[in-house]
Amino acid sequence: MPKARQMEGLDEEIALLRVKLSQMVAEHPEDIEGLIKAVRLLVQAVATEYRLSPTAVDDLYENVA
Repeated sequence: MPKARQMEGLDEEIALLRVKLSQMVAEHPEDIEGLIKAVRLLVQAVATEYRLSPTAVDDLYENVA
């Protein structure tokens, strides 16, 4: 988290989403719907950061999921 606070742009938010997703996996692995929502949010943030095309966003989501 200290490194995440030093980042600019969406990097900090993406880092936080990754941390929260990891926590969700560790604490609530049975919450598949919540995990899917968290993964989708992470993919959207990464896509925004790198300005990916809609097709690339879908491909990224599928690969992460």
